[in-house]
Amino acid sequence: MSDAHDPHGAHAPEPAEISNPFLWTAGLIVICGFLIWLFFHFLGEGRVAVRGTSRVKIHDTKQVEPDHAALAADRSPEVIEHGQQLYVKNCASCHGMDGNPVPGAGSGGVPPRNFNKDAFKNANGGGPFGIYSVISHGYGTMPAILSVPQDGRYAIAHYIRETWVKTNNAANYIEQDKVPLPKGGGDAEAVKQYPPNEQPAPAALHPLMRVVSNQAQADRQRMSSWLAAAETSSDSDVARDVRAFGRLIERRQHLAGELYGAARGHERDRFIALVTAADSPGTDSSGFALMSHARLAAVFTQVEKAAGADR
Repeated sequence: MSDAHDPHGAHAPEPAEISNPFLWTAGLIVICGFLIWLFFHFLGEGRVAVRGTSRVKIHDTKQVEPDHAALAADRSPEVIEHGQQLYVKNCASCHGMDGNPVPGAGSGGVPPRNFNKDAFKNANGGGPFGIYSVISHGYGTMPAILSVPQDGRYAIAHYIRETWVKTNNAANYIEQDKVPLPKGGGDAEAVKQYPPNEQPAPAALHPLMRVVSNQAQADRQRMSSWLAAAETSSDSDVARDVRAFGRLIERRQHLAGELYGAARGHERDRFIALVTAADSPGTDSSGFALMSHARLAAVFTQVEKAAGADR
């Protein structure tokens, strides 16, 4: 009821206070004390549980230095063959099966080293130890490959040097390292540990890896010969389009086999569909997606002839 209807101006009595600040404070103190007791109780239980157990030991996995002089000097056919197997597994995805970097590989806009023409920029140079040090420690955006044993890293170095650098990049080939080699010796791999995803390939797989490597190189050579033959057209416009087709193959290497098969199999429609689908318009487009059907057919006729499908 409002004051306007209360002739005496009196208010209804306030309800009694049922909350006691002292009881709230006491309750909070009890709860905090109980939580503190629980903490120290279980801390003590944990100490009792591990009492008597041995300390965890962190083993030193530092590798013993190998005999660098002996490994750098060993360029035997067996070493180079082993290096080829390891290169296929660990390096070819970026540096290419033939030492030419795979288009789009690398990071930060820096392409992988081209062993057929590039100089070696690391501080230790392009000798066996120089390349070994890059594999062991990485360089720029290239990570170290610690899953490869130390003698295997030298084998990769010898394979790269003797296969491509010595033959195609002689200006950057040196017989031996110009920097002093570290002293070492002993079994460097006795304490070596690998992450589960970087285990070296079992020796039983080496023959298969060699077959895969040889086949990949043969396929690459066949593709190069095919494209070189196709570019010999007497029609300058067709020759220009075929050269553009070669650049497309470089960017879409996974389609090379299918396109070659279509050329040998007289499958013009399939060939044209593959080319136009692979060459979507963009900054790296060769223009096939927008090319007339007549020009595409002319390209097909030329590459079909070069592939030997007319014989």
